[in-house]
Amino acid sequence: MSVSWLIPVRNARPWLAECLTSVIHTCGPWDQIVVVNDGSIDDPKAVCPKDSRLTWLDQPPLGISQALEAGRRQC
Repeated sequence: MSVSWLIPVRNARPWLAECLTSVIHTCGPWDQIVVVNDGSIDDPKAVCPKDSRLTWLDQPPLGISQALEAGRRQC
């Protein structure tokens, strides 16, 4: 079984690094983190920790539902 984290973000740079670091250090088996940038203007990718399990998707600001759907398609 594959386990993925889906994290939609929009202008969340101040909190994103802490969030992703927490997820990376979470116990339990998981395979990937999919971060969907939903039209951010604050360059959140710049604060992302380096991890081979992290996938980054960019999309225009379409809302959380569309961001989650885009992330789900990557899993």
